[in-house]
Amino acid sequence: MQMLNCRALVATPILVGTDVIGFLTLEHNEPYPWNDNERKLLQVAAELLALAAPTERLEHLLAQTQHTQSLVSELAQAICDEQDWKQVLHHAGEKLAADLGAQWVFLLTYNPLTQAFDVLLQYPAPRGRDRHPPFPPLQKMDWQLLETATTAVALEDYRHELRLHSWKEVLGKLNIQSLLVATTTPGHSLEALLLVGRNEPTTWGKSQQTLVQEVARTLGLISHQWQLQNTNTQQEQVRSAMLAGLTALQRTQNLERIELTGLQQLMNLMQVPLVALVTWRPGQTIGSIVAPPPWSSQVCHSQ
Repeated sequence: MQMLNCRALVATPILVGTDVIGFLTLEHNEPYPWNDNERKLLQVAAELLALAAPTERLEHLLAQTQHTQSLVSELAQAICDEQDWKQVLHHAGEKLAADLGAQWVFLLTYNPLTQAFDVLLQYPAPRGRDRHPPFPPLQKMDWQLLETATTAVALEDYRHELRLHSWKEVLGKLNIQSLLVATTTPGHSLEALLLVGRNEPTTWGKSQQTLVQEVARTLGLISHQWQLQNTNTQQEQVRSAMLAGLTALQRTQNLERIELTGLQQLMNLMQVPLVALVTWRPGQTIGSIVAPPPWSSQVCHSQ
């Protein structure tokens, strides 16, 4: 009443079945005794509005459903056409940010080695630097929350939330105050998460949660496709390196040269700056280190 700057007010709920979908009010800036006729008139007006509300809500729901299906169909078509997965992810992030008025969209993949979540997609894309660092591991309760969720989890004001507490520092740096989080594999073990964030508290609607969940499910297919492609690429690199190494070893007769060639092939295969070989005879405390240039053979004490 202070916001409306009124001193007299009468209100009646707009009911659709047993659901309150709003209120109809009359205000007066001076003290005013509302009579029965005015109250009844307001109630009739609210009932008339309630009759139109289901149709309006149904039309809105149909529009949201069609929009969700359109975006999901675009992503599915991109998968079938074998388009560049990076472009597909960027397009999905751009569309979600525009549709939901979001400032941030992340696709996070679970890393079983570190238990953290690596950033596969970040929208808007970072400028002049690598992708955002991994999101920290989740607490057990948060893990269970997301793993059992069948739709996107909504956090309307993260400042007053205990959920996803281990991400508080990361989200704070991005100034994300409200977010939707959906797993790409609802009802199953976590593999990847789609996160949509806004820089102000937000009351998320069911249609928005459904949109994010359906997009997350589709992006899960793209993530699987990328992981399979990445695995195949790595296997091909290993195979090529092994063949090149065996060919080089077959052409070498000198023992020291064989050692250096083998070490060089290991460096190429593992993509590391140094691989060294330490050898000594049984019972001796003095050994030698062999490493490709710029390192040279050295003598060392074995332990």
